[in-house]
Amino acid sequence: MFRAFRSNKRSLRADLFVITLLAFVVRVYVVFLSGLPWYSTDTFDYLRQADAILTHQPISYFPNGYPLLIASVKLVFSDPVPVLAWMNVLFSTLTVVLSFEIARNINTNPLIVGLIVALYPNQLNYCRQLLSDTPTTFLLLSSVWLILTRKHFWAGLILYLAAMFRSTLLPILPAYLVIAWCFQRQLRSLATYALGALVGLTFHGGLLLAEVILPAANFGLNLLIAVGSYSYDLKHSISIYSPSEQSHPLQTYLSFALNHPLTFIAQRLDSLWELWGPWPAYGRSLFAKPVIGLRFPLLLIGGIGAYKYRRSFHAWILFTPVVVITLGHTVFFSYPRYTLPVEPLLVVLAVASLCDFETCFQKFVSGRQMRSTNAIEKHA
Repeated sequence: MFRAFRSNKRSLRADLFVITLLAFVVRVYVVFLSGLPWYSTDTFDYLRQADAILTHQPISYFPNGYPLLIASVKLVFSDPVPVLAWMNVLFSTLTVVLSFEIARNINTNPLIVGLIVALYPNQLNYCRQLLSDTPTTFLLLSSVWLILTRKHFWAGLILYLAAMFRSTLLPILPAYLVIAWCFQRQLRSLATYALGALVGLTFHGGLLLAEVILPAANFGLNLLIAVGSYSYDLKHSISIYSPSEQSHPLQTYLSFALNHPLTFIAQRLDSLWELWGPWPAYGRSLFAKPVIGLRFPLLLIGGIGAYKYRRSFHAWILFTPVVVITLGHTVFFSYPRYTLPVEPLLVVLAVASLCDFETCFQKFVSGRQMRSTNAIEKHA
């Protein structure tokens, strides 16, 4: 069981209000007042993919979740970019609220969790960028909160929508089914969750059948990129491959692994390092590298918390997305933004672990004081 955290409802509401306001103000500053850019290379591809959807000539490239969101905004607003920026502020602020509520639900300290997520550098940095990461984080946290509050249908549906934004999240859907069966064995809850996911699948399939969108094509491309270079110096060009190799990316990937096993292993380890390592190559300055590297102690302490509470259903629900993201991007390649959706979940586990350590330390100190008092009384 997670360490019990007790506070009255009025105090919790006040804490949540203050943290939400702080998160909102900081995000408004980062997005609109800091002067930092909103665009990255992928932003233009997402915008192009959204335009293709609206002109009924869809492009098969990235997962369709974020392009569909952009296309929906474009139907209402002539200039969608400021709206998308405000949506990022909203999604990221709500992620902080959900982190607070998840922590409260599992009886760990929601105030500390909320403050950390509100000010966590990676969450703030990517909040300003028009990419799929911030909406994906909100959707994943929503699905986790829905599972913990036993709203199974909506959990399955929202998690499938999250996978439409970031396809590497898809294995979480069946993983949660297995976890729920192992811990709870409630067929009705499992069926309701599966029905929600099926509704999401039906919606997605309907869009594909109607040719509103085309299936994402980045899986094969990512396989080729993964064995074409290292994550620390990633090359997105696939011109080094023959037309036959490009036509069969999985075969090319496996063939490279068999023919160049040491290089392949080095590439996978490099991808893991760039995903979670304390000193990434991606950082553009001596300040940026350790700030990005905060994910390493977060993973370490959160992992300790997951192991410590491994008999808890909650711990498995929180840590499974971390495992899925880690395995998925180790197979492919990594950037710092790929950890964004699971960082709040690790914060919850890390705070639970540290609060438990604090309790043990207090008991140790109290025990020593008691033994010292008994010894004094014995000799008096």
